Amino acid sequence: AFSVKAAPTKWGTGSYRIVSRLARERIDVELDLPPEGFQARVKLCLRLPTGQAIRAVAVNGTDWRDFDPKEETIVLPPGSSGRHTIAVDCHSRA
Repeated sequence: AFSVKAAPTKWGTGSYRIVSRLARERIDVELDLPPEGFQARVKLCLRLPTGQAIRAVAVNGTDWRDFDPKEETIVLPPGSSGRHTIAVDCHSRA
């Protein structure tokens, strides 16, 4: 697990915790944003090991389509606030 707490940003503090479960082809992220929300997109970059790619993402239990497997990024829209639980399913690239 890797975490950052109360990182200062232009829009307030943000925290996150990333837990790698790549043996089960999964990464779990807890992202805490200021309650007043970010006024910009939140772009989460996950650097996966060579040969792995993002297959699917769920944010707060809902399928999420705003991710890019090539860039290894997940994007939340402006105005996002509070806690977000992000489940990332990965797979081996063929």
